[in-house]
Amino acid sequence: MTPFETEFLAINAAALWVAAAALVAQVVIGAGQIAVVWHGIRSMIASGQARACEHDQRHEEAMRKYDQRHEETMTALRALITRTAPQPGTPNN
Repeated sequence: MTPFETEFLAINAAALWVAAAALVAQVVIGAGQIAVVWHGIRSMIASGQARACEHDQRHEEAMRKYDQRHEETMTALRALITRTAPQPGTPNN
C-alpha cells in the first residue's frame, strides 16, 4: 500500500471512532435529559398530591369551624326565642 492509502485508512478509522464517541455522547445526553424531565414530572406529581392533601385538611377544618359557629348561632337563637316568647297565660297584644 502506498503511504497515501495507509494515511487514508487511518483517517477513516479515526473518523469512525469520533462518530462512535459522538453517538455515545448523544445517548448519554439524551438519557440525562430524560432523567431530568422524569424527575421534574415526579416532583410536580408529588407536590400536587401534597397540595391536594393540604387543601382537603384546610377544607375539613373550615367545615368544623363552620359547624361549630352554626351550633353557637342556633343555641343563641333558641335562647333569644325563649327569652322573647310570650309566657303562657299572658295576653297577646
